[in-house]
Amino acid sequence: MSKTQVQKAKLDKKIDNTKANINEAINIVNKEIKETKRYYRSILFATGSLLALNGLLLYFGTLSGSGRIDLARFYGFREGKNEHLQRSVGIMCFIAAIVNYFPLLFKSGEEKPLLWLAGIVDVAVLVHYSLETTVFKGLRLEIMICMGLFLLMNLGWTFKEVFQGRYGKKEVIVVKKTA
Repeated sequence: MSKTQVQKAKLDKKIDNTKANINEAINIVNKEIKETKRYYRSILFATGSLLALNGLLLYFGTLSGSGRIDLARFYGFREGKNEHLQRSVGIMCFIAAIVNYFPLLFKSGEEKPLLWLAGIVDVAVLVHYSLETTVFKGLRLEIMICMGLFLLMNLGWTFKEVFQGRYGKKEVIVVKKTA
């Protein structure tokens, strides 16, 4: 091989390497990650806030004097004012709110067990509110509907996230090739 052929071979090799590097850079730039939209974080926050507000009203409503807000009447408690029971339900709502806030503290992908726990706790709270409204008639229907809607939205998005979202199917990467 002559000197020019060797130089040409080296130059062709450099050109091929440069083309490969350019194509690799183009592929990296053109990557699109297709994922489902995730609303569960905002729903968990809204449900947790509603439960926390509910807990605040129930717990601290027992500490106010008789001339202030009568929360037993507001919630429609059939038995009238029962402060011990009211504080217990307030604490239950605080715990449920904390459980709903917990998955928000972790990065995506690490919170699956916490999403399950939040879903289970929300089912328990929903069943409790449903029984109180329909069987025991201890809560006003408006309170049950308001809490029930938030809890059902939370359950829907949580289970959608677990079964169809990040955990149900793998992430799809689409690479656009340009000429």
